[in-house]
Amino acid sequence: NFMFKYSIKKLIFNPHHLIFFYFKKTKHMIVLNPFFVNDFYASENYSLFLKSQKHYDQIIYRAIYSVCFYLLVIYGFYKSLSFYDPELIFLLTLLILYNIFILGLLGSSRYFAPTIIYMSLFLGPLIKRN
Repeated sequence: NFMFKYSIKKLIFNPHHLIFFYFKKTKHMIVLNPFFVNDFYASENYSLFLKSQKHYDQIIYRAIYSVCFYLLVIYGFYKSLSFYDPELIFLLTLLILYNIFILGLLGSSRYFAPTIIYMSLFLGPLIKRN
């Protein structure tokens, strides 16, 4: 009970720390990690792996992978404006933003998986139909 009251008091009197922490964790969350499964099972202790040089070397590849994925999603979003109903696009956009807002404090990209599923629906219009 003491820790809860102390935490609430800190959040009220230092909101700039919370905002900085939130954006830092959200930024970490939206960078996708295609190496997660391989690295998780290859390392003895995953928390030690996060501090290793190999993890830092993979950051550039993770960033490039994330940018490519998000560019495809944005392009698919614009193509889907004529393909999907506006209500569906609005609902998917709200679900994506809601998950980013709520899960931002966790900062783990594996909890971001449901949001990626919602985003992948915007990749459908990129496939040409005969």
